[in-house]
Parts: sequence; C-alpha cells; structure tokens
Amino acid sequence: MEPTQHSIKNPSGIKLIMSMIVLSAISLFNAIRLFKDQEHVILFCAMAAVFLFCLMVLLLSFYRALKKPAPLYLYDGKMILNGAAIQAEDIKVIMRMGYFKPTIGIKPHGVSIVPIRMCFRFANDEKAGITELVNWAEKNNVAMVHRSFVRWI
Repeated sequence: MEPTQHSIKNPSGIKLIMSMIVLSAISLFNAIRLFKDQEHVILFCAMAAVFLFCLMVLLLSFYRALKKPAPLYLYDGKMILNGAAIQAEDIKVIMRMGYFKPTIGIKPHGVSIVPIRMCFRFANDEKAGITELVNWAEKNNVAMVHRSFVRWI
C-alpha cells in the first residue's frame, strides 16, 4: 500500500496561552508587592518561581503554536508522526476532541494522558485527513473515539 501523507500542526492552545498570561501577570504583581516587604522573603521567592514557570510555559506554548506544519505518514501497520514511527499495536486509542478544527490525540498503551508529541490537528483538508485516519484505525484494529482528553502543555 502506498503511504498517505497529511500536513499536521500543533494545536493552538489559545486557552493555555490566555491563562498563562493571566497567571503570570498575577504572580508578577504579587512578587513585586512582596519584594517591598522584607518580612516575606520566602513568599517572594515562591511568587517569583511561579512567575518564571508561567513564563516558561507561555513561551513554550507560543513556540509550539507558531511551529511550521509537519508531515503525518500512514503506512500499513504503522504511522510516522513528527519523525517518530508508531506501530499500530502500540496505540491504545486515538481520540478526537472538538468539532471545528478538531484536535487528535494518540494515546499509547501504558500512559494515562496523551504525550505532547502525539497531539496534533490537520493543517489543511482536515475532513480528508480524519477520514483517512479513521480508515487506517479500522484496518489496523485501533479504537478511535470522539471525546475530550488531557495532554501535556
């Protein structure tokens, strides 16, 4: 069988970006307020650490959202996603979340949440991409469900 190729992107993560902007603003405000008070050095350090963590997640989310599309190859019995080969028997379930520009998550056996490298959405012609992914899942006996899922960042 000739492999099929689709262009995929990382999910935009707009909710995560917005929440990290709000959390980093709040933690920065609290860190500045606590910096003036010499009695709360530990609280200042904690707020500074929270601010740096939120800033790191925000920058990582921006980087992933602006990353160029990558190819997804569907072969008999395996797929190549972001340059890594994934065998069909290693996949527990393929989940689809959302209706407009749905996010696809591939959950391997032995993990409780979808790894960040196995979460994507189709860059263009998502209807054809989802149809071929459903056909691939049926041929390779991989369950495909439509439900929300948790993913890292």
